[in-house]
Amino acid sequence: MARRTLWTVLLLLTVVPDLLAAGDSIIRGRLADPPGQHPPAGHALVFVTDQGQKLMLEGDEYSTSQLTDPELEDRYWELRGHHKPSGVFKVLRLFTVKDDKLFRVTYFCVICNIRSHHHGPCMCCQDETELQELPVAEP
Repeated sequence: MARRTLWTVLLLLTVVPDLLAAGDSIIRGRLADPPGQHPPAGHALVFVTDQGQKLMLEGDEYSTSQLTDPELEDRYWELRGHHKPSGVFKVLRLFTVKDDKLFRVTYFCVICNIRSHHHGPCMCCQDETELQELPVAEP
């Protein structure tokens, strides 16, 4: 009996994430705030989709850091996530888009050879990190 329960749990753990991801949405557009005018920390970011729909965004510290990075303020974005019942779009993954190709945003420290997804100084040496947009190979 315990073995059957274990197999059921393992099966659920492998299937449930795929089921949850099936409801995710993909939106493209730009931040609504003018360059350099992003809201202060703790306030929602407003995103304007290609269809002109304005959405409030919710994300983790990494996605918020990337979306508000001054070096990326004029970028065209693809956001993947889901619409919450409150109308907020929960960002789970994000990419910049250039010539219809997706790029992953990272920050690289050439001194420590450390890559991060958070805008700011290197977590090791505290030197400035370099913004890098790396092409994504889509399946």
